[in-house]
Parts: sequence; C-alpha cells; structure tokens
Amino acid sequence: MGGRRSIEVLRLSSVERFDPRIGRWVQMPPMRKQRAFFGAAVMGGKIYVCGGSSQIERGELSDVECFDAKSMRWSAVAPMLTPVSCAAVVSHGKEIYVIGG
Repeated sequence: MGGRRSIEVLRLSSVERFDPRIGRWVQMPPMRKQRAFFGAAVMGGKIYVCGGSSQIERGELSDVECFDAKSMRWSAVAPMLTPVSCAAVVSHGKEIYVIGG
C-alpha cells in the first residue's frame, strides 16, 4: 500500500492484494490520500493506515484511513492526537496502538 518508488520520495495511494488462488497481484481501490512512511494494522477484518507523510501537506500526518474489504471502500476515521511518520502500528484486541514515529 502506498509508499515510494524511486530515490525521490513520491507518495502513492495505490493498493495491491496478492491472490494466491491465481498467483497474481490484483489492483484494489486506492487510499483516500497519497502517503509514504505510514504504519498499518488489521483489526476486526479492516485495515487501518495511520500517519505518514504527504506531498500536499508538509510534515507528518495525523490522518487515519480504514479499508473495509467487504464494501471495498476506504473511509476516514478520527485523526490521531499527534502527527507521525515511520511509527510502529499494532492492534491488540479491539484497540490500535501507534508507537513512536
């Protein structure tokens, strides 16, 4: 998901999913915002993408996006209290922890 593709930092919104049944990568709906250096975690069958950096907004992001594989849609959730990039993101039970950054 997202990231960079050269020495120059180019933030991406692309998402690809590996399908082992066909042995190929499949294009998925893009994230709402282009970003690099973000953290991600899975909770309750949904993927949460936290923070990172954007070409449009200078510095770190506090934005959080959630991908629901059932509806195939991204949605915004409450922003974090502190903008971060390169943070560790983990889920535990029904909570997500963003560490460092």
